[in-house]
Amino acid sequence: MVRKRDARPLQPVSITLSFPTAKSITGLRERRADNYDYDPRGDTNWIHHYRLSPYQNYSARSYWRDNRDRIVAWQKSTDKTVNPMEDGRGNHYYYDADAQLTDPYYGALDPAGNLNSW
Repeated sequence: MVRKRDARPLQPVSITLSFPTAKSITGLRERRADNYDYDPRGDTNWIHHYRLSPYQNYSARSYWRDNRDRIVAWQKSTDKTVNPMEDGRGNHYYYDADAQLTDPYYGALDPAGNLNSW
């Protein structure tokens, strides 16, 4: 049996969100922690995953965004003690006026700055 949906028009809703500047999630069973940091608009700009005891850095990511909230660059951490893929490299992205990705640069040593550094 198929039910017809209500044909009432949608009403605008106003929602006010308050984002913390940092959030930490700890898993006691796995003895690991996840830290997140947010920019003033509520978008993630830093993530860190690590083991609590003994301390081991699994991964960390830094994100840069433009004024339209698109990720324009991200970079890995440089701590290779546990994860050899953490080499400090990252990606940089260019977008056109219609917000379409035009030029991605992968594996840059300095994704937020000099893009010719790989």
